[in-house]
Amino acid sequence: MGVGCQDDNCTANSNPTAYKLATGSNTISVSGTVTVDGKTIDLATEVQPVVEDTVAIENSYTFQKGLPSGAIITTLVASLNANAAKAHGTFAADGSGSFNMTFDKGYTWLKDVDPAYGTEINKGSGRDSALATWDTKTNKQYR
Repeated sequence: MGVGCQDDNCTANSNPTAYKLATGSNTISVSGTVTVDGKTIDLATEVQPVVEDTVAIENSYTFQKGLPSGAIITTLVASLNANAAKAHGTFAADGSGSFNMTFDKGYTWLKDVDPAYGTEINKGSGRDSALATWDTKTNKQYR
């Protein structure tokens, strides 16, 4: 399936250019001419520009505040970071009594997930995670 362009010879499935769009509103237009059945078509006048709105992908998530009595945020963060590779990100205390997760390239937080401290959310199999557990009877954290 020829999908490339070489020496100005392109196949029907060619995408001769690739571009990473900036965040915001982008206008995409074409220029040049093509000849179809002997008729020359000016692309700049025959093909209307397309406006594509893009948004930045968030690369971090801040968790809700609230730890059980005796729990220490740095201990929680260290425990979560033990499985940071599976969670595809790194956890850090943010200095406000909460903590955040900065994601590995290509990963982001699911928009419909906002767990309160002390809850566990299962969004389906096939998702890796980091989990830290606090024992309220012994006031100790374990993995």
